[in-house]
Amino acid sequence: MTLPRRRQRESFLPWAQLAVDAAVVYWMLHMVLWLRFESGWFAARLASSDYRFYFKTFPLIVLVMTFFLRYYGLYRPAASLTFAAEAWQVVKSVVAGTLILMAITFFFRPFSFSSTFLVMTGFAIAPAIALARYILGLIVMALDQRRGSLRNVLVIGSDANTEKLIRFYRKNPRFA
Repeated sequence: MTLPRRRQRESFLPWAQLAVDAAVVYWMLHMVLWLRFESGWFAARLASSDYRFYFKTFPLIVLVMTFFLRYYGLYRPAASLTFAAEAWQVVKSVVAGTLILMAITFFFRPFSFSSTFLVMTGFAIAPAIALARYILGLIVMALDQRRGSLRNVLVIGSDANTEKLIRFYRKNPRFA
């Protein structure tokens, strides 16, 4: 069975988004760890030998964040969200994930986990994921245009609603 190019894209796009999201979360965790403990901008009582514990928690944090991104519907293949709507969903999912992670740290007492680190992580991850998804969308649109899989649409009519429809599709080519 041969799938049209657009349908092939819709089947791999959620996996590409998952890979990009996980990579962004992991990278931002490293950046926030550096900012929180090594940059000298914040008072830190941890020795560098304690960083190993933080590094061990990174896969759990990535898993929790991707779970909440999935829970908020950000990996649906046919979801056509504007950038603002998608960014808002990302912010809500990251806030929920951060709250759950903070609750987990209150129950885990063998190590004093920095709440500031988690809050900083939440503030850093949300815009980073939204930006990465925007860039991924631009790359996918460029690939679609290059492969010739954009659709031509014939609009019949010339009233105000038709003009609104044309403006909408020109502003949002990923919905075409």
